[in-house]
Amino acid sequence: MMQVLQQIGHGDARTALALIEAPVPIAAPGEIVVRMEVAAIHQSDVLNLADEKRTPHHTLPRIGGTEGVGRVHAVGDGVITFTVGQRVFPPKYSGLFRTYVPCVAANCYAAPDDCDAEALSIVQTMGLTAYLLLEDYVKLPPGAWIIHDAANSSIGRIIIGLARHRGLRTVNVVRRAGFDNELKALGADVVVVDTDGADEFAARVKQATGNADIAIGLDMIGGAVAGRLAHCLADQGTLVLYGGSGPDAAQVAFTDLARRNLTVTGMGMSRAFNRRSANEKAHVMATLGELAASGIMKTNIAARYRLSDYAAAFAHAGQPNAQRNGKVIFRF
Repeated sequence: MMQVLQQIGHGDARTALALIEAPVPIAAPGEIVVRMEVAAIHQSDVLNLADEKRTPHHTLPRIGGTEGVGRVHAVGDGVITFTVGQRVFPPKYSGLFRTYVPCVAANCYAAPDDCDAEALSIVQTMGLTAYLLLEDYVKLPPGAWIIHDAANSSIGRIIIGLARHRGLRTVNVVRRAGFDNELKALGADVVVVDTDGADEFAARVKQATGNADIAIGLDMIGGAVAGRLAHCLADQGTLVLYGGSGPDAAQVAFTDLARRNLTVTGMGMSRAFNRRSANEKAHVMATLGELAASGIMKTNIAARYRLSDYAAAFAHAGQPNAQRNGKVIFRF
C-alpha cells in the first residue's frame, strides 16, 4: 500500500486535505511507476485549496503536486528508455503528493543521480521558467545586463545563478534592504531596493550600473513595479511579464512604449517549452538537471515534511516568501 494526499474540499488544509492509503499502481504498457523522493509545494497548490474556481467541487477528490523527482520502481511493457532504479522527473501536474506515481514514460525525463534530490525539486517549474526567460526573448551576449524584480524569491535566486553562469550581469530589485550580501554571494551584481518614483528609481539603477544599457526586464510582480523596470530599459528593450504575484496588473507608461519603442510580452512556461521538439525538450531538461546538480541553479529549502504532516506543511507553504524564505517540500 502507499500514501496518497487528496484534496477533498476547500479551506484549511486540516479539513480540505485527507491522507489515504491506496494500492501501489502497476505499470501499464508504455508506463513507468515512479517512487517519489521529493515533491515541492507550490503557490498553485496552496491556492487550489482556497479557490473553488481553480478546483471546482466536481473535480474533487484530486491529488495535488506539481513537480518533484523520484526513481523508477517498475517498468511497463514496451518501455526501453528507463530502467528500475533510475532517477527521473515525472511529468508536471501529475499528482505527485503520493508515494508512487504511474507516468507515461514518453513524458518523463532523466534526472541526475549524483546529487541530493532536493536540488532537483524545483527544476521543472522555476528552473525551467528562469532558463526560458534568459533564452527565448532577447539575444544576450556575455556581459549584457538584465533587470528583474522579486530577486529574493526562489525563482529570483535561480535567475541570478543562471545569469552569472551565462556571463550576464544582473540588477536585482528587492522590496526591502538587507539582502545585498546574500544575493551577491549567489552572483548578483547590483541590488536595488524598490522605492521612489520611476525617474528616481531609474537614476539609481543608472548610477549603480555605470549607465549601462539594459536590454531586458523580467517582471513577476506587476503593478507599478513593472513600469519602473520598463523605465530602466534601453531603447527597443523588452519587458517580459512572467508572473502575477502582486495584486495589480502591470502598469507601463505610454511614453516609455511610444517614445522608446519598448516591447512588452507575456511568458507562459508550458507554451514556451512546448514550442520545442522532443529532442530539444530533453536537451533543456538535461541541462537544467546538470545545473541543479552542480549548484549553479539553487534555491533555499525552507522546510521538509512527511506527507503525514501535510497540515503543518501547507500552513508553512502559505506564509509570505519574506517570512518563509524558501520552498517547502515533502520528502518521501
